[in-house]
Amino acid sequence: VSEVHEVSILQDKAPALVESLLEARLSNHGLALTDVVAMIGALERLIFDESLALLQASYTFNGFSTSDAIAQRSAHDVLTSYLLLFQLGSKANLTDSRLHHALKANRDRMNPFVPVEYTFEDMFEIVEELTHGYGKWQNTECMQMKGDLIELDTNGDGRIPLNYFYGQQDNTKYQFSDESVHYLQQIGALDESGWEKQVRIANYLQGPSNCIASSSYYSICCLSECEVLLNELEAKVQAPAADPTHLLDLVGHLSSATVDAPRVFPESLAPRLQDIADHNEGQVPLHGRLFAEWMHYAFPHECPYPKVVQEAKTLTPEHWAQKKMS
Repeated sequence: VSEVHEVSILQDKAPALVESLLEARLSNHGLALTDVVAMIGALERLIFDESLALLQASYTFNGFSTSDAIAQRSAHDVLTSYLLLFQLGSKANLTDSRLHHALKANRDRMNPFVPVEYTFEDMFEIVEELTHGYGKWQNTECMQMKGDLIELDTNGDGRIPLNYFYGQQDNTKYQFSDESVHYLQQIGALDESGWEKQVRIANYLQGPSNCIASSSYYSICCLSECEVLLNELEAKVQAPAADPTHLLDLVGHLSSATVDAPRVFPESLAPRLQDIADHNEGQVPLHGRLFAEWMHYAFPHECPYPKVVQEAKTLTPEHWAQKKMS
């Protein structure tokens, strides 16, 4: 689940979780560790329950009952149906039998003397593994897109001129021309601070147009490389805030796909970190907007520039899909 979409995922399908979050915010006490664990467990259960419904539909489309033990070839058919439904996400029609005919494809021959059969429970275990790993598989395409966009970043600051971005419309791999200026503004990908408009690569990659399989509870989007960096910092700091000098040293030893550690930062970054600490009793909050902005300049290709979103729905894939259709 991408950080861009976390704000809206729970609103429609998990009102109890949203309510507890709001209560915690109003009380200024936050959530205890046990509360967070319980929420994560509940959300994970919702996701797997949804996978169960898709698997049941896949059985039906292929003419099987969930009480049947099916052969390996049949299991392949069922899983193919499941992946098609999974990719359709919340738009999947679980009663349309025509999907079954779309699954016709070549099948590997199996040894008739060594039959292998799968129960519905076996198939559900396979589906759980597919659900867990699908995002990492999909992320390879995100990394390919990132690499192509970085080639257009001549200044190395994580930005490319807007006309360069739209100039890729003849590229058969991507349809950047479909992204309106309004869309880029809404997701924080458009930098209008200079004399020419530029597209922030990290923000664009985290945008909803790069998501697939948007289900009732989650979207599969480009994985956040910035979260990986923050997780490393959290593990080393083990506190919600840190001394700016210590933090600068820690960040200087973080590597990413485009940054090799250790490194020396530009002169402007150290004073910025100190400014954040000066406004927070000498400490830099790791989860504040100012540090997120600082991380963007430290890792411009991995960390998106933080943007305040007025409406959560503007960050959902469904919202922008409807906009394009209207």
